[in-house]
Amino acid sequence: QLINWIRQNQWVIPLLGYLVFAPSLCFILLWKRPLWLLQLNESLENSNVELPFLGGFKISIRTLLFIQWFHYHPRVLDAWVNKHICKARIQFAKKKAVKNHEVYIPVPIKLNDNPPTELTVEELRSSFDNNRDCLVIWGEGGSGKTNLACQIAKWAMSEDKTKRLFDYLMIPVLIEQELTSEGKGEQSPLLEAIKGQLSDITDNKDDDISDKFLNYLLRRNRILVIVDHLSEMSEATRKQICPARSKEEFPISKLIVTSRQKQNFAVTGTTIQTQKIYGEKLFSVMQTYLTEKGKALFDEAECHETCGQLCKLVGKHRNITVLLARMFAKQKIAAKEGTIEHDGDQSDNIPDLMISYLNTLNETNQVCGYEKLDDDTVRKDAKIIAWECLKSSYKAEPAKRQDVLDALGGDNPEKHLNYLEKRLNLIQITGPAKDKVRFNIELLAEYLAGLHLVDVYGNNEENWCDFFKNADTKLGAPNSIQSFLVAVRDCCQAQNGVPHFVVKELNKRAGVVATEQSLQMSVVQVEVPLSSLV
Repeated sequence: QLINWIRQNQWVIPLLGYLVFAPSLCFILLWKRPLWLLQLNESLENSNVELPFLGGFKISIRTLLFIQWFHYHPRVLDAWVNKHICKARIQFAKKKAVKNHEVYIPVPIKLNDNPPTELTVEELRSSFDNNRDCLVIWGEGGSGKTNLACQIAKWAMSEDKTKRLFDYLMIPVLIEQELTSEGKGEQSPLLEAIKGQLSDITDNKDDDISDKFLNYLLRRNRILVIVDHLSEMSEATRKQICPARSKEEFPISKLIVTSRQKQNFAVTGTTIQTQKIYGEKLFSVMQTYLTEKGKALFDEAECHETCGQLCKLVGKHRNITVLLARMFAKQKIAAKEGTIEHDGDQSDNIPDLMISYLNTLNETNQVCGYEKLDDDTVRKDAKIIAWECLKSSYKAEPAKRQDVLDALGGDNPEKHLNYLEKRLNLIQITGPAKDKVRFNIELLAEYLAGLHLVDVYGNNEENWCDFFKNADTKLGAPNSIQSFLVAVRDCCQAQNGVPHFVVKELNKRAGVVATEQSLQMSVVQVEVPLSSLV
């Protein structure tokens, strides 16, 4: 009966052939030439045909050919990413932020509030494998947030599948700039920025990457969006980074955000808190950076010696940020290469290095709608606060908040204090009553306090004599305050203009053997009887 019915209805045969041939062809293209499906879909987007036997009903050719069921298949998305991944790697590496962090420095992190550890791609993969996830990397300025975000992007693009973030490749898009309040048409400024970067990678114009295709790339995890320094961006921009919205409003499935404050997006996500480095880890960080950036400059013994210098400077039980360690290593590399410019940004001594560190933190603090303090003001305020924290015991200890405000003076000292706390994360307001101020990095506080003393005392012999008298009265002196005395000595040598006996006395109390060169760095040659210091 079936055969007879088919014989009577000959139109069934071509229909069956069409229903078999068209999907089979799409399957073959999906397996052999997946990008052809995408190109056919784009070229036939506005192509329709009328079906007379259905009363002139119009239907898309893409639907008739079954293309629309395949053109956003994962194999098509993977083929598109694979086609452009080499250019994406090159373009990503050219970005200024990525160049500044081309050497990955593993630092201790807290993954989802777990005990501190060193992040591996395997750990991140297991925590970041939800279909829709936001990774927040937060910590104080210079603690390695952007460095880690750049490394995760490299994992996402890795040719080695064992070191890849996921089984498939991803193209990272780095958002550093402010987003305009309104986008073109219905598209958000964030999606416009993403689309613009992808167009640069593919050498195509914006309209060659359709909005729908972009949404599929984002939803199916083929694009890794990184928003750097979100906490320093304007409120208008921060409002656009909202993973809690629906997929239609916010199609990004894999988002990384770096911030100086912990962000709560009201969605299930992964958090990484960067930690400061100390002890053996500090030695390892220095060794990693010198090995990568200082190749052929340092032999094994020199590398070990240079790493040891910073470890000794910081001390066994104190810590610093990875940015400060990296800047110290750059200083040593520049000295080896003979490329230090004394009138430029580079420094050849520790006090200048600390000033450069402050400048760098303030430079990266670009907040729209928030009044930014200039570098000179930040340096002045930081020096004053550092001395307030050290003048009592010559150790970096919390100072009374009111004393700090009085020392800052001016029309609005509270504003300056808040800037160093909330914008630069240099200090913390502590104590049950929030009435104490402490420096986050003790080493930085010691050198800034030393620079403050040089600014205030200058070549005044009487003030320096009083300083030494007070130093000798401190509990356990001079051993208990040795690190501060070394910092003051370095500041005197770097800034010049202090009486000659100051460096001698600092060397003696700090247990440092003075060299002829170090003593000649003070330009004021004044001999003071040691009896006057007693």
